[in-house]
Amino acid sequence: MKDAATSGSLHRQAKLGWLWGALEQFAQRGLAMLVSIVLARMLAPESFGLIASVSIFLTTAQQLIDGGISSRIVQKKEIHEEDYTAFFWCNAAVSVLACSVLVICSGVIARFYGDPQLRAVVAVMALSVLFMNAGRVQELQLVRTFRFKLLSLITISSVAAGSITGLTLAFAGAGVWAILGQQLVLSLIRASALWWTVPWKPAGKPAWPIVKDLYSFGLPIVISQTIRGCSEQLVNVLTARFVGIGPLGYYDRGRFLPSNVASLIQNIFFRTNLTVLAKLQSDPPEFRLAYLKLIRAISSMCMLSMTGLIVCAPDIITIILGEKWMPSLWFFRASCVMSAVYMLFLMNLDVLKSIGSVHCLFAQNIIFTALQAVGVGCGLLWSIKGMIIGSLLACAGSCWTLGSAISHRSVIRMKDQLMVLFAPAVGSVCMATILWLVRQSSSLLWSRFILCGIAGLIVLFLYWRVTNDRSECKHEN
Repeated sequence: MKDAATSGSLHRQAKLGWLWGALEQFAQRGLAMLVSIVLARMLAPESFGLIASVSIFLTTAQQLIDGGISSRIVQKKEIHEEDYTAFFWCNAAVSVLACSVLVICSGVIARFYGDPQLRAVVAVMALSVLFMNAGRVQELQLVRTFRFKLLSLITISSVAAGSITGLTLAFAGAGVWAILGQQLVLSLIRASALWWTVPWKPAGKPAWPIVKDLYSFGLPIVISQTIRGCSEQLVNVLTARFVGIGPLGYYDRGRFLPSNVASLIQNIFFRTNLTVLAKLQSDPPEFRLAYLKLIRAISSMCMLSMTGLIVCAPDIITIILGEKWMPSLWFFRASCVMSAVYMLFLMNLDVLKSIGSVHCLFAQNIIFTALQAVGVGCGLLWSIKGMIIGSLLACAGSCWTLGSAISHRSVIRMKDQLMVLFAPAVGSVCMATILWLVRQSSSLLWSRFILCGIAGLIVLFLYWRVTNDRSECKHEN
């Protein structure tokens, strides 16, 4: 009875976290998308291509800074002040080191791509990464204690400040610096707000046994995730190097909306996933039940949303980004498919983290990286589209191997995962059929766009009600 009560309490806290996560993400993504849409109409594809071309270096720096040790802080059943102190000093030291290396190497990066402007771009983005990691201890404290309301308000405020900065610079004709200014102000305001609202300071020097514990858990994660992160950026690097900055700009804007919708869904749910699963790791039946509930909610929301975006892609690009971005249509649809597949991969990685199976996680990230390298490398023969198709096939293969690993190391079987995905697949077919019929009913762009939006929301709502009712009935029985 006590375990059931604890599980019920965790589910309620998780749902509250989802609610605040949803409010935060809609505000955050709404503002970010508004700014990005304005920038897309004002800036050339080359401006976005410049940012995308160096994203691999920033992604790698972020992975190294995190070091996987933040997952250990969330995963531990009990946490003490000494843990936070050790995390703070480790995070601060690696942050300064990684960002300093980026600044020093900015000239080499600029010469590699043959664009002198990238030197200043890399330096400013490195500073943004440094600020973004400055409040990580406070953020983890809020996550562990389910104080998502405060965290959401801080995030929304910082995004609003960054958005105002980006728009101001854009209208002033600052070009690519509008994007950089937006990111820099956002990260600075967020770090300042976390330190101001969560009064905490390190209690002396880090204890070596705790540092060792953090990195014994975190190193397999950070090494494998850094390698995986680099493999995910292969399309950007090879396109910038061998195809051109312009096509990379179209690819970057094509995946902008699908990746933002996927990130919105991910950030709503994933912030609570690891915390909930970690607290239930010693209760296999409740662990399995929690996982199935989480993956059902995430896969349903993601698959139906991406299906809607695929069907309505031409209208969305025309209205939101403008006619000049129509060459990004293929990239838009491909990104929708990739986002849905990749979401399942990330969800199962959280399962391995929650049960402390970091060596298996390391192996799965390496498998992902190897498949990505082969897929993207072979796809290069068919230019950028071939690389994206290769990347998608690699991600699908990685999902299968990861699902098999999960079934061998936990109470979650491959059959469980496939059964959970059946209902979202059927819902996606219904979504596609209904939206296709709605699009055929009107030749007017705006009326078609509005009708599809309303129809999509109705389908999502009805699907959610039907599947939730069935789930509750099964649980009662």
